[in-house]
Amino acid sequence: MNTTFNTMLSLLFAVMLLATAPPASAESVTVEWVDPDRFSDVAETASRTDRERVSILNHLEAFFVQQGSKHISEGRELHLRVTDVDLAGDFELWRSPQLHDVRFVRDIYPARLQFTWELMDADGAVLREGTERLSSFDTYLQPTRVDREQYPYIKEIYRRWLSRTF
Repeated sequence: MNTTFNTMLSLLFAVMLLATAPPASAESVTVEWVDPDRFSDVAETASRTDRERVSILNHLEAFFVQQGSKHISEGRELHLRVTDVDLAGDFELWRSPQLHDVRFVRDIYPARLQFTWELMDADGAVLREGTERLSSFDTYLQPTRVDREQYPYIKEIYRRWLSRTF
């Protein structure tokens, strides 16, 4: 009985260690924001505060790293240099002063994401590289996770790019 208890305790301890350990490839993706003050939808505007801009970039960076790490083999690194973020939708200030902070998501306001990327091996040698200009013109026609996450259209075009590229 005591041996069974010790075995179960050891197994439980091992599971807890694995559950709290960071993923092996968590550092395999890095994100660099290139001049974010000039980004289409993160730039300083009357309707967006510094805190909101930082929050958007932090949220997207965490997502890019987390999703990218699922696609990059161990020993490889993906470096993203993001040059523009344009969230889906736009503010239609002409509608009403009460709607100044409401984003209208329509097909004429697609999400856009521009970046350059490099995939490197463990020695830092560039294996592949590219420049991407992603947009969500067709995303509106497909089911997304709109109700379940922030910035779903940017995330969806990034997910699609990862699946297509890696």
